[in-house]
Order: sequence, then structure tokens, then C-alpha cells
Amino acid sequence: VHAGTNDLAGGDPAAMLATAAGICDRLAAAGVAPIVTSLPPQATTANLPTVLAFNHGLARLAGERGLPFADVFAAVVDPLTGTFAAGCNIDG
Repeated sequence: VHAGTNDLAGGDPAAMLATAAGICDRLAAAGVAPIVTSLPPQATTANLPTVLAFNHGLARLAGERGLPFADVFAAVVDPLTGTFAAGCNIDG
């Protein structure tokens, strides 16, 4: 499950997490084993606090439900800038 990117600007992490939880619960009820993924970094840090709060909540959600969690953010972030590491973003 990869959701929330379009809600980041001015987004409410708690509301976004409630939606993600609902998606995971509906999939599980249908017999689908969801894999939860964090959001990747963005080209700027304007929404970084929201991204970090949402990703932390997603990791917690996955843990509480016993679902696999793929931390995309950690895999492609430049820890010095909070944006994409060199070569990890071809968007623009």
C-alpha cells in the first residue's frame, strides 16, 4: 500500500494514517496481504515534517497489524538534505 503523496501539502498525518489503516483493513478483510510502504522524500523539504510523521505512523501501523513494511524513504533519502539522494529521482 503506497498512499498519501497527494495529501502532503498541508496534509494532516493523523487523517492520512486513518485512511491508510482503512485501506489495509479492507484489503486484509478481502484476504489480501498488504505490504505497507513509506513515502519517499520529495524534491524539496517543504513537506518533510508531514512526510516524517506519516512514515513513522505507517511503520507503527504495519507493526501493530503484523504487516510487512518497506521503508522506501530510508532507501533513497540523502540524510544531509532530507531530499532524494543523488541519482534516486528522475522526476523533473
